Amino acid sequence: MMQIPVYVKETKAGLGIFSVLAVKKDTVIWKKIAVDTDINKYPQSYLAKYAVYNDGTPYLCTDLANFMNHSCDPNTDGEIAIRDIKQDEELTYDYNDEEDFVCSCGSQNCRKIMVLQ
Repeated sequence: MMQIPVYVKETKAGLGIFSVLAVKKDTVIWKKIAVDTDINKYPQSYLAKYAVYNDGTPYLCTDLANFMNHSCDPNTDGEIAIRDIKQDEELTYDYNDEEDFVCSCGSQNCRKIMVLQ
């Protein structure tokens, strides 16, 4: 469940979530309360886009955290702000430990391809 006020808007990746307010580093932004582990009821195409993995087990966020996009230079670890976040800045985290994919985040630190080890 989001712990800070956010809104959704279009990004180059589709939809993303943005902070309504400035957020200080170490602020809890999300708690894993609003999740659905009964994923068999969802189409595979939906799961491919929105499932999150924790130790290899998929689940879906049932709040706006579903729209948190990847960045190779993230501002959160998915739950806590890892640096100060500006008002109206997109909230992102590094998906690298969750799935293989081609990255197009555009950050100066972009790794281009994420491959699970």
